Amino acid sequence: NEETTDKTYLSLSFVMDRATNKEKHLALDILTHILTDAQSSPLTKALLDANIGQDIRGYYDSSILQPVFGVIVKNTNAGEKDRFLKVFEQTLRELVENGFDEDLVEGAINFTEFKLKEGDHGSYPKGLIYNIELMESWLYGEKPELHLEYQEVIDTIRRESKNGYFEKLVEDYLLENTHSSLIILTPEKGLLAKREEKIARYLQNFKEEQSEEMLEKIIRQTEKLVQAQTAPDHPNDLDKIPTLPIEDIRKEHEKIPFESRTMKDLPVIFVKENTNGINYLDLYFDVGHIAFEEIPYLALFVNLLGEVSTEKKDYSTVNHEIEKRTGGIDFDLEIYNQINDHNVFSPKLSVKLRMLEEKTEDACALAKEILYETRLDEKQRLKEVLQSIRSKMEMEFMSAGHRVVMQRLMSYFSDPSCYLQEVSGIDFYQFVKDLLKHFDEKWEDAFEKIQNIANKIFYKEEILLAVTASEEGYRKIESHIDLFRSNLLEGKPSKQTFDFSKEKKNEGIATPGEVMYVGKAGNIKDLNLSYDGSMQVTKTILSTDYLWNNVRVQGGAYGAFFNIGKDGSLFIGSYRDPHLTRTLQVFNEAADYLAECTLTKEELNKYIIGTISQII
Repeated sequence: NEETTDKTYLSLSFVMDRATNKEKHLALDILTHILTDAQSSPLTKALLDANIGQDIRGYYDSSILQPVFGVIVKNTNAGEKDRFLKVFEQTLRELVENGFDEDLVEGAINFTEFKLKEGDHGSYPKGLIYNIELMESWLYGEKPELHLEYQEVIDTIRRESKNGYFEKLVEDYLLENTHSSLIILTPEKGLLAKREEKIARYLQNFKEEQSEEMLEKIIRQTEKLVQAQTAPDHPNDLDKIPTLPIEDIRKEHEKIPFESRTMKDLPVIFVKENTNGINYLDLYFDVGHIAFEEIPYLALFVNLLGEVSTEKKDYSTVNHEIEKRTGGIDFDLEIYNQINDHNVFSPKLSVKLRMLEEKTEDACALAKEILYETRLDEKQRLKEVLQSIRSKMEMEFMSAGHRVVMQRLMSYFSDPSCYLQEVSGIDFYQFVKDLLKHFDEKWEDAFEKIQNIANKIFYKEEILLAVTASEEGYRKIESHIDLFRSNLLEGKPSKQTFDFSKEKKNEGIATPGEVMYVGKAGNIKDLNLSYDGSMQVTKTILSTDYLWNNVRVQGGAYGAFFNIGKDGSLFIGSYRDPHLTRTLQVFNEAADYLAECTLTKEELNKYIIGTISQII
């Protein structure tokens, strides 16, 4: 019975050039970044200011022969279609006529170049990403390394950007481009039930139309499929797969060359590395003294950093300056719990700064300004940030529900996970929804509480620095660390003692999706059991064999996995799963599978090798 108001999606897309056009391939990606990547980007800002939708997303799909640029307006209404098209065209024509802001363009080019030079792809191996990028040209008849050779293209784009380069791209590829489509995705109450009823009716009619002979044939085919799915692979087939001898795996782990130092009386963990001229500075502020009722407002403060104005700059300028001076500044709340006691933890406000060595002073000065001088009085920006948070979390419920389920389950028995519920989980989502629902009555009180928290976070005794750089890079950071030290509070605040009301709720969380994310969790230390490394081999056995075959192959889920951490917390879950009861039964029988599991030495070695490959 959810209301359908403000639940429509509008998507406007354009077919662009060719993936084999080396220059346009990168230039159009940068243009997408300029137009839509931040709430301060000109097209995104214009659509938000016109109240056409509550969240705007731009994308550029360069992986296909004819790349596609698109803009998606989320949480809007079908009646906004004409205004959407009007604002879209009007904004772009004004940009062509008046030109892009030079700082905006320079920042986008610098940011793109930094990311290409850094080559940091998060959890994805660099080699994998490079191989994918090879395909963006190789598949279409060009040399594989076409898009890896970026420096000359970047230099050309930077030089031509001062001569109306991006304005011409907008005119040619967006304003004068007739190869476009507008899609309107509107919600309908009870649509899923109607579809399921239609499918059930179709299957019933199909069954009634079949002869007994045909029905028996279908049953035999299904039984044959199940037998094929459950039958073990023949040893001769398994022997054909190349394997690495376990003796070839080194027993020594990779040693990270870190050392503890003091940087002008502040504690530092320093990792000396050749970072290609890039300095990495992380600041961790302990926030364990913030009271329980203040935690959601602390999380909101962190979400506002870098997204609203400072005392010296409006929020658009802040965004441009981040891209001009740095390779990115990330603000987050992180939880560090003790391995020996999963209920003992330290919450930290983290600031992660990436910068070229020669821009260290500028980058640190900007990060300092955002940390200590962020304005907490912009009503409209607060509302826009809240709407963006809600939109992103709703997307996560649909696309990464396994993480939502895991975090929620852990909160049944884990204090750190209870804390996370307040800063990034379902409890925080409900807090954001309520604040938006009663925004006009609550926004001033929210800012007052956030300001009160901001005034008592940054203590000198509660800060830890982490630096990854060369020795020269370290010295440059040290020479500018006073930018942060000068605003630190003296003293040591008292830590809070949290009394979370943990209970096993066994919840079901409804979403408008057609698939589920199913999970169970617990902690072995609550059963007086100890963790050791062999449990990671157990993880591999369950994830790649038992769960793969029973939940994915036979059950039709997109994925299934088992995780266990050094603190003893374990989670078994499925990803995009059509079943609930069946999957839970598979989870419940996992212990019996392990108890009855018999492996040859060769089979066990394969699991050990698979485990080590995920670690080193």
